[in-house]
Amino acid sequence: MDRRQNRIMHENWIGRTVGEVHIESLLGRGEMADVYLGKHSGLDRLVAIKILHEPIRNDPAMMKFFRAEADALTSMQHPNIVRCIDCNVVQNRPYIVMELVHGITLQKRLNHLRALGLLPPLHIVRQVISSAAEALDHAHTLGIVHRDVKPANIMLLGSDRELQADIPLPADVQVVVADFGLAQLAEATSTQSGDPIVGTPAYMSPEQVSGGLADPRSDVYALGIVLYEMLSGQVPFRGQEDSLADILYGHVHLLPPMVPNLAADIQRVIDRALAKHPSDRFSSAGEFAAALKGGIAGETPVVPATALTSAPA
Repeated sequence: MDRRQNRIMHENWIGRTVGEVHIESLLGRGEMADVYLGKHSGLDRLVAIKILHEPIRNDPAMMKFFRAEADALTSMQHPNIVRCIDCNVVQNRPYIVMELVHGITLQKRLNHLRALGLLPPLHIVRQVISSAAEALDHAHTLGIVHRDVKPANIMLLGSDRELQADIPLPADVQVVVADFGLAQLAEATSTQSGDPIVGTPAYMSPEQVSGGLADPRSDVYALGIVLYEMLSGQVPFRGQEDSLADILYGHVHLLPPMVPNLAADIQRVIDRALAKHPSDRFSSAGEFAAALKGGIAGETPVVPATALTSAPA
């Protein structure tokens, strides 16, 4: 990253007003955007606002793409999706205003369990995957592919209290998926600029690794990686010293190791979700979740023999 990009990434928006949001504090930084806590004057409540980095505003094609995406993002209304309140541009800088959710990420919870040598109970696994699948199916019907499904983008909420990573999750834990659209914007930016495809390597589908187009079955693959991690304590492709090249090679060419001590029915569900060819995977996230529910219940889900086909050239 050059000095100019580093300066832009750390630009300070605290104390400024963006649209109807007065920015109060920084919540986090990312490759595509910085996230702030702000007060929305029209709604009279706290919100999260993502302000995208400067390179996007210097690309007219990407600005046009962002405005088109804004309509799709604000159209999503689903209980398992973090609500997008507004997408707009101020001072030629794109921003996204979202509802502020009080909870923990699935990543934080898994990290805590991993440190103790524990795994989440199956009923929590089923609930997380089912809720995330409902969110993805809703987005897919609107033509939106997430492209970056991972535990860090899955939020866990309590119905009557804020959750903590070191406290067991309640039976009625609520699950919402965040960052719809931003990953798609990142991928389109990188594709047009000639940079490597944007995504999180441990959860990228083979077609994304190979530079192909992502579709809903790419999100199914990523959700399959999330399931694998919840059931085994680690992602299937890590490589020596977590080498990026080894991770990406694994997605395209290697079959994931079998999860130790896992029921055969559930293992078959994972195998199909992680098939190398999109056509061999579940056709939808909902179909994937239903098969997992059947496997956990001891039923035998229908999984075709093509689930373990070799990788594309």
